[in-house]
Amino acid sequence: MLLGGHQTFFYQLSQSLPVREKLAREMNCGSEDFVQPLLRRQDWFHNQWSQAWEQIIKRSFPEAHIVREHNIGASDFAKDVLLAEGNDLDLLPDFLVTFLKTESTQAVSIAFEIERTRKSEKRLVRKFKKYLNETRIDGLIYICDSSRLSETIRTLYQTKLLANSHRVKHYGNHFLLLSDTMSAGAEPLNRFFNANGEKVSFDHWCRQLVNTKPTLRRDSQFA
Repeated sequence: MLLGGHQTFFYQLSQSLPVREKLAREMNCGSEDFVQPLLRRQDWFHNQWSQAWEQIIKRSFPEAHIVREHNIGASDFAKDVLLAEGNDLDLLPDFLVTFLKTESTQAVSIAFEIERTRKSEKRLVRKFKKYLNETRIDGLIYICDSSRLSETIRTLYQTKLLANSHRVKHYGNHFLLLSDTMSAGAEPLNRFFNANGEKVSFDHWCRQLVNTKPTLRRDSQFA
């Protein structure tokens, strides 16, 4: 669980139903909100950073709906957005953020990846091809642990993938945003940059997505 403030820390909750039900009564929410995945030791830090960024998004955008990777299989909506099937479950994002459709805005779904270590180019290409051409997501965020890692991913996307992405090519430089630090200090949402390496306001980026139909989006609108 994530506790707020500058001294943020985590601990693993008991996953027994009585414990989760007691917590749910105390915090006025559902017991399913406390379900946590069973993790190997090497995945603990990854899971913590994922939870941290979920909270960052939720605090800034309380209207956002967030589905974590281990819950995607139980969410018909998330599976529909990601076109998730049994043979590609290893290509799911760490979490999916969705802004629901209103009378004046579009429904928008954004996949988040927490990238602490470099994956093989083959795996990155496979994942990007899935996101670009075989999902319905509107944007993709990579939170990286270093500038070297974010630059590797950005360059791969620009040189080997974007040209063949017909679904989002018309705003392809702004389909992908990256951050080169996990914590990003006091203003984590102000550290994003696009596929050209240009700084992007995350708030403005989200507003453009929800206010513009997918076929009408253009890179120039996000500047």
